[in-house]
Amino acid sequence: MIERIIDTEIASIAAYASLSAAQPGRPLIVAIHGGCFTARYFDSPGFSLREMAAAEGFGVILLDRPGYGKSRYRIQSSDILHDNMTALSEAIGTLWREYGAIASGIYLVGHSIGGALALMMSAAPRDWPLAAVAVSGIGDVQPEAIKQYFAGLPDTPSLEITREMLVELFFAPGAASEAALDSMGAATVPAIVEEVRDIYGVWMPQALATLGAIRAPVQFIFAEFEVLWQADVHARARVAAALDNAARRDVRIFPGVGHCIDFHPESRTYHRQILDFP
Repeated sequence: MIERIIDTEIASIAAYASLSAAQPGRPLIVAIHGGCFTARYFDSPGFSLREMAAAEGFGVILLDRPGYGKSRYRIQSSDILHDNMTALSEAIGTLWREYGAIASGIYLVGHSIGGALALMMSAAPRDWPLAAVAVSGIGDVQPEAIKQYFAGLPDTPSLEITREMLVELFFAPGAASEAALDSMGAATVPAIVEEVRDIYGVWMPQALATLGAIRAPVQFIFAEFEVLWQADVHARARVAAALDNAARRDVRIFPGVGHCIDFHPESRTYHRQILDFP
């Protein structure tokens, strides 16, 4: 795997590129993790999207978002989501120019906050070709129960994520195996609290308008046991309607899973659906 640090005006972005098995004409997957994780989220032992994608002939690039893993902010405004989007999009442009010669375009895969950022980039001007975008762990309305949950957390710049929190917030009931928790734990770091606030305070009010500006194909998967976002039939209908301008849309629920579908027993089936979409 090639490891790179790409300097942008806002942040230095760490990129991990797996390209040796890439077949001509396939899109280049760029995967963007959520809060409290690093790029290892998509390459954890036993649950690796990167390994499965590479075996199918995809080039894959995993990114550490600013403030996570080896990526560092250089400057930061009061809009952490926009800073993330700008830095990541600039880094992806550099990666496309260096590694995209045989690919059909960029296929953004995002989870949670990374999913919101993938959708924001898909709706915004960019200097690289977008083939498709696939997201999970994101929505447009915060449930009241999770609002109360976060209100009880300490007011600190970062938040340590315990094993108990992983089980409570990220898994369907009874689905958190010890192997999954061990693997996930290796990719887990303290969450940046400002991001958590802004995903509800900044992303949520603009979510449907952002979806309406996307022209590329979009796969938007809700977890049946999602606790961080509304995922009922009404939420799915809102998202599907908002994606009316997308070239193609796949909006549905994935049964039996929680927020982090990638670490459930059904993860390979979910990853299969991602790889079959573009």
